[in-house]
Amino acid sequence: MKPPRRGGLRQSTGGFFRPPRVPWVVVALGIGLASVAVFAAETGRIQACPPTPNCVSSSSRSDSQYVRAFSFEGDPDAAWARLKQAAQREQGMEVVEDSPDDRYLRLEATSRVFRFVDDVEFQLLPATKMIAVRSASRVGYWDFGVNGRRVERLRERFNASFEAR
Repeated sequence: MKPPRRGGLRQSTGGFFRPPRVPWVVVALGIGLASVAVFAAETGRIQACPPTPNCVSSSSRSDSQYVRAFSFEGDPDAAWARLKQAAQREQGMEVVEDSPDDRYLRLEATSRVFRFVDDVEFQLLPATKMIAVRSASRVGYWDFGVNGRRVERLRERFNASFEAR
């Protein structure tokens, strides 16, 4: 019988310990989850869009669901106040949550005819002078572009409030 070798950990089958090989799928998944975590940190509390065409978001990686974040110059607090004013002028919009600590705003938009309720979210990102946005239907599969048009109307009002100054 041979004496055990010194200078290394032994496996039960003999030989020196080798770290297990990690499949490339696990590595890719880990990198993907890390990038999602970083991306989520950049957009704060804005939720991701579901894989349905009834949502648009500035944090979406899908071209069909992507809308640009609102950009601004100057004081972030003044931009945030102007965004709230623009949202209040939109017919059928009601503030549900206004969190000044993390500069998050959630609204409900109710359609005129069928009374469908959509969720609209904003997150102020002062370091980048951007406001992340998401608008999504609660029910149904298609929204026929309603959420995208709503975001663009709000963007126009928001930008007009800057130009009016």
